[in-house]
Amino acid sequence: MSFQRKTVSLANTARGGSLPARGPEGVTGRPIHPGTRPIVRPGVVPRPGAGATATPLALSRKEILAATMRRHGAVRPSIQLSDIPTVSTGTPDLDTLLGHGGLPLGSMLLVEESGNTDFAALLLRAAAAQGICHARLTTKNTPDSVYDTRVIVVGADGPTWGTGLPGEYRDKKQAKRDKIEKEKGLVGTDNSSMKIAWRYGRQAATPSEAGSSPITENNPHYHTVFDFTSRLVPGPVAGREIEYVGGGVYFAQPSTPGSFLDNLYIQIEAAVSRARTAVGPHGLIRLVVPALLHPATYPPEASDPAQLLRFLSRLKDLVGASSQVGNLVAFVSLALDLYPRETYLTSWTEQLFDGVIQLEPFPEKLGESDNSNNDESSGASKPYQGLVHVFRVPVLSARGGMHVRVGEHAFRVSRKRFEIDEWGIPVEDEEPEASSGDKTKKPGSSEAPSPVPSLDF
Repeated sequence: MSFQRKTVSLANTARGGSLPARGPEGVTGRPIHPGTRPIVRPGVVPRPGAGATATPLALSRKEILAATMRRHGAVRPSIQLSDIPTVSTGTPDLDTLLGHGGLPLGSMLLVEESGNTDFAALLLRAAAAQGICHARLTTKNTPDSVYDTRVIVVGADGPTWGTGLPGEYRDKKQAKRDKIEKEKGLVGTDNSSMKIAWRYGRQAATPSEAGSSPITENNPHYHTVFDFTSRLVPGPVAGREIEYVGGGVYFAQPSTPGSFLDNLYIQIEAAVSRARTAVGPHGLIRLVVPALLHPATYPPEASDPAQLLRFLSRLKDLVGASSQVGNLVAFVSLALDLYPRETYLTSWTEQLFDGVIQLEPFPEKLGESDNSNNDESSGASKPYQGLVHVFRVPVLSARGGMHVRVGEHAFRVSRKRFEIDEWGIPVEDEEPEASSGDKTKKPGSSEAPSPVPSLDF
């Protein structure tokens, strides 16, 4: 048998010619002309260029947060890191204390309190009332921004807790003005009354009363000035502004198997899903958990470390960085008399929160200094009611920053502010007469000047 070399001639090829490119199976070697949709294999994203058009991918969490910061009127960039969106806690001094001018989205704040007082409830109620005020701005004429916000309260005694929300602050002149306009209506309003209303409106928006900062001067709706002596009544429609989850669950036997906290998390997750459907991808959700592990609301099994840490870890995943949307913030309070910071349970709990502060009220009776509560001009002269300790700051502490401040701030509650100021022991300016070294006789004194000791040897 003889073997001969077989020569195969390729058509349409010549010296200097080129063979068609060999591509993957299912893709022809024909060039893609402009305007022609390319053939894309499943799971393969075509490269931009060469006539191919890149398919749109899902937005990342960072892009969603950036879009929320542009659209939502209650979201502003952090004063420390401009790419981190923040929302107001409802307390301007607490916004400043956290280092960002607010609480970053996707963060959880733990407010601890020692003693038998309940100042932490004022901070959590202010945070909830701030969300309701933003939700009501959505129904008003705000064409520049969207204020879609929902508030979810976990574990409280239902609407009873909501009856203690602080109302929006209005000065006496504005209150009288609103009462007169409500009685006679706006039909017969003349130009002079409109000028007066405009002047009062300008006075109500002064920076001194709003506690303004460089962030909020151009954003008057970022936070609201509240009056702790008045009340904000939520809307009658359930879930429209505020939704209560888990109220009275401890006294009712759960119908589903599992621990108490596992069933509570299922209810929270369902409430968050409903709120996200209502507010859309760029809306905000405020999650408020007052009095965590309080015996009146939580059973004894809830303080089991395994159950509590699993519950908080899942809650952190729902709120924090693992969430694709990231439009949640959480406010939680804890009584240190029941769970001191020296215990392992509280120490592990703090590690799961982005921000941790502690309120330490002074031991003296608070009722003695409540007389100045009704006087608007006596807020600065009112004594401080306790200390504020900072143990963790959102984002900055996670990046290794040392932001622990113990005994450096104090708080006091006036009619329209929960004030947090720098605090220290005052130093007397006058020195004792013995150390003054005054060699001359004081005017009006009958005592002779003390002799100056001789320096001769």
